[in-house]
Amino acid sequence: MNKNIIFLGKNGQIANAFFEYYKSKKTQSLDNFNCKFYSSNDVDLGDLDAVKNFLKTLPSNIDMIVNCMGYTNVDKAEEEQELCDKINHRSVAIIADYCFNNHIKLIHFSTDYVFDGSGDEPFSEDNTKNLNPINFYGKTKLWAEQAIQKSGCDYVIIRISWIYDNRETSHNFVNTIKKLAKEKEFLNIVNDQIGSPTSADFVARNCFKIFDEALSGDKTSQQKFQRRILHLNNGKFMSWYDFACQIIAELKQNNAHLMIKKVLAIPSSQYKTKTPRPSNCRLKSKIHW
Repeated sequence: MNKNIIFLGKNGQIANAFFEYYKSKKTQSLDNFNCKFYSSNDVDLGDLDAVKNFLKTLPSNIDMIVNCMGYTNVDKAEEEQELCDKINHRSVAIIADYCFNNHIKLIHFSTDYVFDGSGDEPFSEDNTKNLNPINFYGKTKLWAEQAIQKSGCDYVIIRISWIYDNRETSHNFVNTIKKLAKEKEFLNIVNDQIGSPTSADFVARNCFKIFDEALSGDKTSQQKFQRRILHLNNGKFMSWYDFACQIIAELKQNNAHLMIKKVLAIPSSQYKTKTPRPSNCRLKSKIHW
């Protein structure tokens, strides 16, 4: 029996990767899913009434909602706190309540920024000691996690970090480095923030397995469903400096025309941003992805 899944955030990196992977039908198991994708043009998570009205229009046979939408501009979030809170937290709470009331499972993407970034050990899924975000963006993502858990719906919260894809239109670190490597001879890149660069395609390929598991059994049955938080990454940790060097090395292998001569490693204290970033973005996963 086919399962009906709604994806929110079609134009973003994650949902677009889901769309491309689903459209490609790379595995036979994808035949079990009927997926429909909605963008911010269809539902504005910054308008809470619009979110409620949108949910009312959804068909009754939905098995799962996958929320890939989010306010992700960390610096601007400090200036637009109300909008950031609506998109990242309050709208998610509305969606979670809707899922609970309609027996719909919810997949929600969160971030390493829910942690305080202290120490140099990876944060596990059950770590609550370090759930102390150091910027407003991180706070809204943590509040969303808490709202989902409070709603009582069947959920899987998936924390990811340092997401990128290969679309030229995407705003991500990979495209920034590609652009700067063609324009500048020297780049100063932070070397004391450590995380796990994760491609959106990697997320999509692995998450369809989670969907299949979560949707096994009858929709309204009270069979065992493991509400849980997962950390999804490839298990490889590096600094932004390391990642930049890797990107440039690949460009050189592909004979790209570059101006870059050297990438310089600098501490975060020499790279001024409006908003603090956690230095430790390592996520420890119970699953070998």
